[in-house]
Amino acid sequence: MDEIDDNEFNVIDSDLEETNTNINKKQIQKNINFKKKKTRLLIKKKTEGFQEEWLEIYKWLIYDSSKKLMFCSLCKSHKKLNRFGKEGSKNFKTSALSEHASTKDHTDATNLEISRAEFIRVSNNSIDKAQNHIGSLMKIIFWLAENDISLNKLSEVVKLCRILGCPQLISASSTINYENNVSGREILSAISISIEETIWNQCLK
Repeated sequence: MDEIDDNEFNVIDSDLEETNTNINKKQIQKNINFKKKKTRLLIKKKTEGFQEEWLEIYKWLIYDSSKKLMFCSLCKSHKKLNRFGKEGSKNFKTSALSEHASTKDHTDATNLEISRAEFIRVSNNSIDKAQNHIGSLMKIIFWLAENDISLNKLSEVVKLCRILGCPQLISASSTINYENNVSGREILSAISISIEETIWNQCLK
């Protein structure tokens, strides 16, 4: 009888142990799920709002921290009427930024900006070439005057310089090159005035 009772107790103990194990497993899983949920909430909270690293990724992006609004510098510059170009956006998601970058407005504004930058580059390059050309002409004209050679020879001397490969002179096909004797006299007069002013300034010191 005692042996039977012991067996019964053993079965009960086993059942209790199994029940406790199941309860512990459920509690452990519940704790894991809670921690996962908490982590998701923390990540969500952390990533809500504007992210500074977006400014590095999207070079056109402007953020107005006082108004908490995002703008597109290209769309604003070229007067595009989308949200990023006019009133600003509060849709702080990378998907919103990617979508804006693929819109026709943004593409058109980007192409206009590229064209504008290229125009400025070409214009500056032309100005630099013109300045170098005038500088070379001034040296030639000064040399002619210094050696008492008539400015009527200016165009011939410039032609000789081109043959010798002077890199600073604009192509002879250019419509404006200041290589005639009239332009030569005007440039010589400007050189004379500049020298005179320099001498007077030195005398007055």
